[in-house]
This record gives sequence, C-alpha cells and structure tokens, in this order.
Amino acid sequence: MNKSLRIKVNPGEEVNKYIKVKIDQDVDTLEILSLKIGQTDIYSSFNANYGVLIGRVLGNNSVGIPNAKISVFIPITEEDKLRPEILAIYPFETVRDKDQEGRKYNLLPRVSVNNPFLLPGEYSPIVPVGSFPTKEEIYSNPAFLEVYEKYYKFTTVTNNSGDYMIYGVPIGTYDVHMSIDVTDIGTYSMTPATMVTQLGYSANLFSSNKIKFSTDLDTLPNIELQTASVNIRPFWGDADNYEIGITRQDFKIRTTLASPTVTIFGAGFTDHKYAAWGRDDLVGADPKDSISAMGINRQLEAEGISREDGIKFNTGIESKRLGQFKIEVYTIPNRVLMEDILSGDFDTTSDIVLLDTSQYSEILDDGMFILTIPCNRDKKIISENGELVATTDDNPVGIFTKFVGMVIIDYGPELTMEPENKSRSERNRTDRGRIKIPQYAPEPNVIHDFFTFETSESFSTERAGTIIGKTQEERIELNEIWRKQAFTFDGGKLYSVAKFNGAAYEDIHEGVSEWHYSTTGTTTNKTRNSWRNAGGLPVITSDDALQGLSTNATPPYQQGSNNLTVSSFVGEWMNMCIYFPQVYNTSTLENLDVSRMLTTDVYDNTDMTIENSYKVVGTRTDLSYFLRSDLHQATFIEVPKEDVINILQNAPTSKGFKSTEPPFDSVPLIGSYKSTGSVKYFYRGIYSADCIAFLERNGIINI
Repeated sequence: MNKSLRIKVNPGEEVNKYIKVKIDQDVDTLEILSLKIGQTDIYSSFNANYGVLIGRVLGNNSVGIPNAKISVFIPITEEDKLRPEILAIYPFETVRDKDQEGRKYNLLPRVSVNNPFLLPGEYSPIVPVGSFPTKEEIYSNPAFLEVYEKYYKFTTVTNNSGDYMIYGVPIGTYDVHMSIDVTDIGTYSMTPATMVTQLGYSANLFSSNKIKFSTDLDTLPNIELQTASVNIRPFWGDADNYEIGITRQDFKIRTTLASPTVTIFGAGFTDHKYAAWGRDDLVGADPKDSISAMGINRQLEAEGISREDGIKFNTGIESKRLGQFKIEVYTIPNRVLMEDILSGDFDTTSDIVLLDTSQYSEILDDGMFILTIPCNRDKKIISENGELVATTDDNPVGIFTKFVGMVIIDYGPELTMEPENKSRSERNRTDRGRIKIPQYAPEPNVIHDFFTFETSESFSTERAGTIIGKTQEERIELNEIWRKQAFTFDGGKLYSVAKFNGAAYEDIHEGVSEWHYSTTGTTTNKTRNSWRNAGGLPVITSDDALQGLSTNATPPYQQGSNNLTVSSFVGEWMNMCIYFPQVYNTSTLENLDVSRMLTTDVYDNTDMTIENSYKVVGTRTDLSYFLRSDLHQATFIEVPKEDVINILQNAPTSKGFKSTEPPFDSVPLIGSYKSTGSVKYFYRGIYSADCIAFLERNGIINI
C-alpha cells in the first residue's frame, strides 16, 4: 500500500519559506501543493548539500498560472566572458542585463513553439519576443547546448495548477526569476481584445488582434518579469530525526487577469438580391414564379437571363450572397442563480441584459463573425492541492469560468434588395429572417417540434398559422419560454453555431393545397413544388454545372448533399454556417407562404413582416422577421481546437464536410443535440467566407 504524507502550506503567504518536516522512513510519497516527491528522492538525499525549491505562481491572488517560466539565475563566469560564441548567447551577469538585441534576461521563447499546454499542431506565443533557445537549437548547436547545460539547468515551467519544483539546486542564495507572457498561460491566456475590453489597455499597444513586437520587454503589456532573492537550504535529514527541508518561493503576478473568454464563430449567407420567398400576388402567375414576390424570373428575363436559368437563381447555392452581420449579445447576470435559470424563474426583461459592444470583442467580415465574450459566473479559486474550487460570485478574488447567454444575429441595413418596389404599400417590406440562438420549439406537437418528427407530417394551412386551442395569453407564455432559452458556455473553449433547416412545402393535387412539414433529408417528395418551400431552409438545389451542394461538385461552393433525389440540402442541421432566408410580404396574411416561416404561431394572425411592439429579450421589442423556433431550431456546438487544426492542416480548401469524414470524426464537434441522422453536416461559408480560416487569420488559432 502506497503511504503518502501531505505537507500543509498556505499558498501566497510570504511566511514559512523553509519548510521542515519530520517523516517516517516508510513514507512512499511526499505531497506539497500539487507536487509529489517520490521515495527514491526522499531517502537518497539525506545529508545533501543541495536543496529542493518549490512554489506557486498566483494570478488575481487566487488562481494558479500555468506555463510560467522559472529559473535559478546563474551569472556568466569570467572565463565565458572571454568566449565570443558564449557571450553572444548569454551575456548576463545579473538579471537586469540585456543581450545584443536589447532584451533583458528572460525565459520566453525566441520562436513559437508547441509547448505542453497546447494541442499538437498549435504553436504559441503568436508573437514571440523572448531570447530562450528552442530544443532544436540546443541539440544542433554546441554553443547553445553548453549554455543550456551550464546556465539554464535549473529551469522549469509551472503546471496547470501554477506549481513548480526545481530539484538539486546547490545550497546558497540565488536570484530566482519568473517570466510570463499573459497571452500564453493556458486557460487564462488573454488576447489583445480582452485586455482592451476588460482591463482598459490602450488599443494603440496592439496591432490588429496581435501584440506589437518589441525587444524592450518592459514596454510590452503582456510580458511580466519578476525576480526574488532566495536562500536555498539543504534538503537534509539524519538517521535519528528523519527531517527534510524544502525551500519555497511563491510569485504573485502584478498583471490583473481578465476572466477566461468564450469564443463564438460562424458564417452565413442569404438569397440573391432579386430573390425573396413569398407568394407572387399576380393573378394567374406560374407557380414557378412564386418563389419571388417581386417576380425574380421576370426581372432576370429583362436582363437577358432565361426563365430556366432564373429558376436556378432562386434555389442554387451559387445565387446566394454575403453581407455584414449585425449581432447582439445578451447575458443573464450572475445575480440570477443558476438554479433559477434552469427552472425559468427569472424575468425576461430585467434579468436578460444586452452587453455593450465595449464589453466584448467582435470581428466581422462579409459572411463571417468572431465573438470573444468574457465569462461572468461560476467563480473559482485554487485550493491548496491545486484544484479549482467554487467560491461565491461576489468574492473579490477568484476568476469567472462560465458565461450564460444568447445572441441575436441578422444582417445589417446595407444588404438591400434590388430593385426597391415602391409601388406597393408601406407595409409590404422585404427583409431577411433574423434568429435568436439558442431556440427550440417549447411545446412538442403543438408548435411543430422537429425533434419529435421522424417522417413527413401533414398539417392544414390553418394549423400552420396558429396554435389550435390556445388562448392569446397561453401563446404569449409559450414565447416567454422561448425568451428564456439560453446557453451555458465554458471559458477557454471555442463554439460555433448550428441551425436546423426544416422543410415546409406545398403539395397541390386535385385542386387542394396541402402543406407538409418534414425533417428528414431523405424524404424524396420534399422537392415537390420546392419553389414554394417557405418553411425553413427553402430547398437549395444545385447540379455539377452550378458548383453547388452536390457531393461531386468542386470548390468553392462544395457542400455535402444529404441524399435527396435532387442534389440539395434540406431537413437537417447545418453546422458553422447559417442560411438566412429572404422573405417578402405581399398581401393578406392568409395568402402568404412566409406566414409559415415567421413567428405567427405565437401571435395569432399578426403580420410578422411589419414592425411591432412584441417583446424579444431584455428591453428589445419588435419580433418582425424573427424565424420560427420550430422550423429553425438553433444551438451552439463546441468546436475543439484540435478539430480546427485538423481542418486547417488536412482540408485547407474544403468548404463542406461531414462528421464521418476524417479528420472530422470528433465526439465534441458532432455534439449531443438530436439530429435526424447520425451524420452531421458542416459548411465553412460560401464564396470568400471561410469561418475556420478566419480564426487563424485573427490569431485565435496559430499553426
């Protein structure tokens, strides 16, 4: 049986720098902080003329800092000062001296490296500013090897708990040095965006989303160097008393740590500038014209484009377009207890708060976005043995580890339809659907919950426009449930968006119009009258010539078809990329196909293409153009960094892929949300949009 002895310490205190402990001879393991010393080291070291140095690096006086570099400084000898090849590498008589490039003594890497706190294939720091040699330099250059073995032999890094141990240091007084780069400290790594938005640093200190390079380490906001004078005492004992001694030196970094952040990214697209979903109100119009209330085919014909090609423009992926998103981030503050969030016992106006854009980072480009949001609940502090433990959210020390909230995404006003239709009444507008994430149908089988449907179901037009048997108050209460749907994010992780693209299509037979709602992409008759599909993702059709969603299409638009008889994507979840259908209101509500796309199930016979005063979340009002939560369920998915690295390294140009295609068979990426099939579909964006490459371009991933 393994017998261990724990040495009790109080991390962060400046007392008790030399810890003496009497032990039994049969102790197998000595535990201190999160560190362990084995039996061989304990009993072979009695009467030793060297010591053991341990300590913890603390941030915010409460959490251990990983990847802090620690060394026992050894001055250059007089002999080595006369050797140019050594002096050029290591000119340091004191920790205050600088090298030939103006850098003070430091332990920071000269180049980006794949350190133990990173995934294979990811390199950091993004901007290396240090002078510490790489392993390759040490092994291949005799001068570097000599310097390393002579002057850096008592060097280490802190573990995930912020603890370090240096064994075998000769007894005596030394300068013990610490170097950290706060953009490269594992879970607590900060970005320039978080340093500006959370800590008030000037944006002038940074270049884009990166630290500006400088060899004057004192001017860099992300670098902190500290030195403490430490008397290394012997790790000693005798045959009678069995006493050992351990020297301890903790460090508290001066830099305030921002809370860990959540990164959400994604892509999206909408319809052609002439196309909108909704019934054409011209009497006798061909059903194939009905996909556009403004007569897309007539407009295209006026430009010399044939009717046949015009139809393809309506549904083909190559006809879609990009624009800049308009995003709002909402949170449920930590004054609302987590158990109340889970039970729904909170107010959707006062307890859902819109974050000001100064409180988080937003990077936008056509068809792409990255949000970096600080955590604001579930505060943790580090325990003596190196574990993060919960504390109260109002504790002045500690660090938040989770974020609870939701986002609303739509397109900005610069993405317009052409030409503007000025002949219709003011109430007739064209716009794109907007969506709240997360959202799902709050009541199965009343509002059409696609989690429950496995095959095509048929409903009457009346049921599509209202909730049978529900009063107005009951419908509003259902929308309160929708408002309360939020997502819990873990700090330090990457997330993307996922949206279900439901199918709703009209089947006209023997003069009877029947609408079908279905969820499986394999339902072949889903493509029937697909031009009038207005329920969710209007079927995006394509063929090889159009470079569309076909499995044998070629980039730049390739996406996997989900087995429809016509190569297209519908009735399934699309991950990382959201299609925002463009809709148009033409005449009376009961004649509108778009009534099956928007939120008319909740507010009976209310035209949701017209600005209104209905509550959304927080203090926001106006539910117009919000997509229905049953046909457009949406959530967030965790995207492990290793998957992003695999995609960038092994499929740099593939826009579309499936969860079953190597290297994408990842349990976290596939997610736990219910889909209609075992295969998940991922799309990185259309045209120039590529939300995965966007992460690397903005320094979120560094390979």
